Amino acid sequence: MADLRRVLACLTVLTMMSAAPLCLAGSNEITLQRFGDCIQGTTPDPDTGEVSPCIATRTRDEAFRSFANELGLAVSPLGLQPAETLGIAGFSVQFDHSVASINSDADYWSLAMVDGDAPSSLSVSTVHLRKGLPFSSELGLQVGYLWGSELATVGGELKIALLEDVFWPAPDIAIRGFGNALIGHRQLNLFTAGADVIASVPFGVAGVVQLTPFIGYNLTVVYSGSRLIDASPGDLLPPIENAENPARSNRPEYVFATESDIFHRIFAGLRVQVAAVDLTLQGTFLGEVTTVSLGVGLNF
Repeated sequence: MADLRRVLACLTVLTMMSAAPLCLAGSNEITLQRFGDCIQGTTPDPDTGEVSPCIATRTRDEAFRSFANELGLAVSPLGLQPAETLGIAGFSVQFDHSVASINSDADYWSLAMVDGDAPSSLSVSTVHLRKGLPFSSELGLQVGYLWGSELATVGGELKIALLEDVFWPAPDIAIRGFGNALIGHRQLNLFTAGADVIASVPFGVAGVVQLTPFIGYNLTVVYSGSRLIDASPGDLLPPIENAENPARSNRPEYVFATESDIFHRIFAGLRVQVAAVDLTLQGTFLGEVTTVSLGVGLNF
């Protein structure tokens, strides 16, 4: 038992050490400034002879939407758990780390990054708390951080086991609903919500280790929009709306309306549990973003 615990601890430390360079590399600071451009006026003001620096804005709506969808999928909360629940007295504390691939060659990522240098992937670390409830259900809370940025995530979940502890090897089956908000950006509004269907079968090994492979289907809805954005923040002229004389108008401000997009994904993983310690690996595929995740937890 002691040897197995030491092996599990070593694997955990090594995995975290290998993930650290991915977390700390580069900057993931985000701006929405480049998703809109000012259209300069061409007609001089009849009184002053000046041309308006920004009579209107031209926005890149599809580019913003593609960027927001990929970011939303990258930070959306993953279950990293099989179908079985904790039990009415159970409690779990888990540290999750995910690395999500993105379409870094797409122009919208260069537009979105403050330094103009798109990363090849995004790394998110999350503290995941779960509490068992009656009727084979549990409530969860997740607080995460997008490495290289000032952005954080806050989310909640509810999981209900539809089949649990039936005749082995009949799988446990559960559904999980979740919601998650990205916070820390003064312009971006980003929220994800969705549901999982999970199936898993536990296997005992030598009476001390439990292996639980699991598979599932994930539906994620990404809601994206923005607050007020100024296309020319360096221009000291305040916004002016002059319907009678457009040459005197200055309209650098714009907003991306809230839109929603639905994504269908699949995931598969394995949980290795020794006593109260578990190590969970999960891959999440399709939906524009592929994510590889590791979770290390304690169950009480």
